[in-house]
Amino acid sequence: MTALSRDQALAALVLMTGSLIAQMIVLPVFLLLLATILLMLAWLHWLCLWPVPSLLKVFGLVVAISLLLLEFGNLLSLEPMVGLFSFSLLLKLLEVKARRDVYLLLALSLFGLATPLLFNQTLWWFLIVVILAVMHFSMTVILHTGSQRMFWFKPALSISLQALPLALLLFFIVPRLPPLWVVPLANHQSITGLSENLSLGVMDNLSRDTSLAFNATFDEEVPMPEHRYWRSIVLVDYDGEVWRPLATKDNLTKSSPSDRLDFVYQLMIPASYQSWLPTLGDASQWPGSAIALKDGTLRSKQKITQKQILSVASRLQNNQWSSLEVLHRSMQLPDDVHPKTRRLARDLSKGLVGPERLQALLDYFRHENFYYTLQPAPLLADKVDSFMLQTRQGFCEHYAVAFAVMARELGFPARLVTGYLGGEQSSIDPQSLSIYQYDAHAWVEVWIEGLGWQRYDPTAWINPSRISASAGDRLEWMNEDMPLLARWLWTARGQQWLMHARHYNEWLNLRWMQFMLGYDSHGQIGFLQRWLGGVTA
Repeated sequence: MTALSRDQALAALVLMTGSLIAQMIVLPVFLLLLATILLMLAWLHWLCLWPVPSLLKVFGLVVAISLLLLEFGNLLSLEPMVGLFSFSLLLKLLEVKARRDVYLLLALSLFGLATPLLFNQTLWWFLIVVILAVMHFSMTVILHTGSQRMFWFKPALSISLQALPLALLLFFIVPRLPPLWVVPLANHQSITGLSENLSLGVMDNLSRDTSLAFNATFDEEVPMPEHRYWRSIVLVDYDGEVWRPLATKDNLTKSSPSDRLDFVYQLMIPASYQSWLPTLGDASQWPGSAIALKDGTLRSKQKITQKQILSVASRLQNNQWSSLEVLHRSMQLPDDVHPKTRRLARDLSKGLVGPERLQALLDYFRHENFYYTLQPAPLLADKVDSFMLQTRQGFCEHYAVAFAVMARELGFPARLVTGYLGGEQSSIDPQSLSIYQYDAHAWVEVWIEGLGWQRYDPTAWINPSRISASAGDRLEWMNEDMPLLARWLWTARGQQWLMHARHYNEWLNLRWMQFMLGYDSHGQIGFLQRWLGGVTA
């Protein structure tokens, strides 16, 4: 690289590599492999003065565009646009000849540093981007002065501090207007968390997922563990294999928010690319960005493609109303499924009336040799019959599905509810709960005449520790045949000092996100009124 000394070229390459890693980390693995190859060629070009053939650069461009189209189907959604920009920056690295090309690269790279914040707005990513930006300023100073230092931070920090007042002024004072246009997100984005449908085995992938599902911060005391049932999706229609929710258009409520409040809390929900929102019991009040359904759950009007903070209030008691059509659909079973389980339900309830028949089912689960495990034996042929009369091993969804089938066989309207159970109380902020994907849970709601929908959780009868114990103390985790590394990581997760450090990290990120996401147009008006009083624009 004749435009720069070897030390300057090495410093620029290190900086560009860090910037590109930050920009491209969201891309699929095979695109990262192509980027690694191009980056290695750039190092050869800069440090070994290897002239890159023009045909190779054209080939790299064609392959990059082809892979982006293959993965995303278009170039106009967010991730492929970021990928296209990053690959363009990589290819520009292969044709630098003069110092002005390096200046252009630094400017483009500095612009590209904003892209990681489109996907991850946590405090630590923000700090990484700030550090990389200061390093860009430092590299510009090196090029301008001809210094041979690897990085020269003192002038760069001086430049940053001089720019800080203007940056703060722009952030706090410039009106927070909605975007003039919206960049569509990639359709391929992986959906995280609960599935809209449920069949036996579908929740297995969440049982050891330690990623955060959402945070909840309460205005008053945190509810007791037995009340931490986060309702997300209500499943009514059943074809003998898959449980499905009612269509949204058939489930919309015309009721307005209620004044009956048991819990008032703020939800911080990461991007899940789904639309369901968790609530404790039935939603009573909700933000304008959500809609309420007749079954008491909430849906976001748009898929959750970035972190959101929502204020929600709810009541513990489920709604007491249900249409005759919904009750009828909640009793339906296909004629040719689960014959042995249905016969068992009839035998257990013979001679009993009303809710006593459900109590007989409860006693059967409680007294027979059922075993709660995250690694159940394979189910053959009719899965519900195989579970109830052969393996008797499973986790929440096995017990919920079996109980719902038996309740319907006895003539009770029954529906499945999927959501989350529990939450880890923060040691930093006692009013905050962190709910993880491994807290995913399924239970049953049964319609009792005169009482409405009542919750029945067979898992609580088989494994009471699932309700009250912390995740690290749950029996299912201790008894599983886990790989040594996974067992070690799970054990380490329960260590007090690591838990405290994790809670502190989550608390910092939560406060940061509340500040960043909460500073919208309404937040800005409130901020200016606090500082300027009645002064208007």
